Formats: sequence, C-alpha cells, structure tokens
Amino acid sequence: RPQTPLARRLWENTSWSLRADATYLEIAERLAGERFDLLACYLGGTDVVAHRFWRYMEPDVFDYPPSSEEVKRFGQAIRDYYRFVDRSIGRLRSRMAPETRVVVISDHGMQASNVSEKFDSNEPPGDLNSAHHHGAPPGVIVVGGKGVEVVPAETDWRELEVGDLEERGSILDVLPTLLTLLEVPLGEDLKGRPLAAVGSPRVGSVASHDGDDWKGEREGLLAERLEREGEGERMEQLRALGYIE
Repeated sequence: RPQTPLARRLWENTSWSLRADATYLEIAERLAGERFDLLACYLGGTDVVAHRFWRYMEPDVFDYPPSSEEVKRFGQAIRDYYRFVDRSIGRLRSRMAPETRVVVISDHGMQASNVSEKFDSNEPPGDLNSAHHHGAPPGVIVVGGKGVEVVPAETDWRELEVGDLEERGSILDVLPTLLTLLEVPLGEDLKGRPLAAVGSPRVGSVASHDGDDWKGEREGLLAERLEREGEGERMEQLRALGYIE
C-alpha cells in the first residue's frame, strides 16, 4: 500500500486505467468465443503506468533519482504490467478460432521526461509524469495469423530492441491494413496504405465511406458529448497525462 504522498498520488492517478483495462478484458473474454468480423479491445494501462513510473525503471536518467527502496518497490511496475497485458492477450487468443488473425498496436513509444524534476516524496509536483511520447521511439504493430508474412524462425523476440525493428509503415496504415484483412474496399480519400505483410487489397475501392449524412451526425454527436462531459473526469485524466493543456 502506498506510504508517501507521492506514492499515493501516483497510485490514485494510475488505478483508474487499471480498472478500465480489467473491465475491457472481462468483456472481451466473454465475447472472444463468438464469431465477429472484428473484435477490438483497448488497453490503456500500459501508457498510464509508463507515464507515472518510468523514473523507477530508469533511475539513473534523472537528476534526482528515487531511493533504492523506491526502486525496489516500483522498479518493475512497467514491466510487470506489460507481462500482465501479454498474458491477457494470450488468454483472449486461446478462446478464438485457430485461423483468427491478431493485430497488436501501440500507437507511440515512450521515453523519460521531466528528468530535472525533484519529485519530492512528501510534496509531489503538479506534473507526476516521468515519461512521455513526445520525441520518443515510434509505436509498434504486430500482425499474425492466416495469410500474414512470417518473420524468420530464428528471430528471438526477447532480445529485440526498438532500433532492431524495421520501419514498415505508419499509424495511418493501421486502418487500411484492418480493412484489407476484412476484405472491405478502401476509401480513395483514406490516408495510408495496407502493410505489405498482409498482402495487396483485392476488393477494389470506393470514393469514400464518409457520406454527408454520416459526417453531420458524427459532428452533432461529438459536440453533444463534449458539452455533456465538459470539464469532467476524462478531460482531467487527459490533462494529467499531458495530452491537453
């Protein structure tokens, strides 16, 4: 249980994302045995835990590193949560048909930030983030399953570093890749392209999937949601993570 004001703040500003992930996983596991064209599950805890606990994982990067006791207590927080997510993806996959194709996406990397901040245990700073994705290494996309290009058998994923990975696309290529896997025509106004590893689209294209009626309805729903939520909890979470001012 967190003992210092800083540890309590870190936990309070992280636990919401862990609860959300647990909820999404429970729903996804209940649905995983059914037949879907697409089942998506968002897990945001890896991002939030990294924002909050990076300085314990890489203490030597910071001008005011945490104590050895703090490193012992929290130094594995990020790695442990990634292990949990990895096991969770494995459980989901085990409930699906053998031919199911799986796509795992991280839209950005992460690196240390606020390295000159003191992070006083008794007087926590306003910004608790010790990592951010601004200027960080790129995100990662892993695609596997029927019809997907296979990496060499001798590849040892445990030994790979970000710099060892080949850059084969961008975040804009995720949607075209998913549409290609689903054999849905690509909109000609869509930015990005399908990743080569999943093959070339053979289902043609359409001018756009975004009709005027859909655009108008979407804009109305978005405005209504923003007005309803206002300065609510979600906005505060995004602000605390440094995504908005």
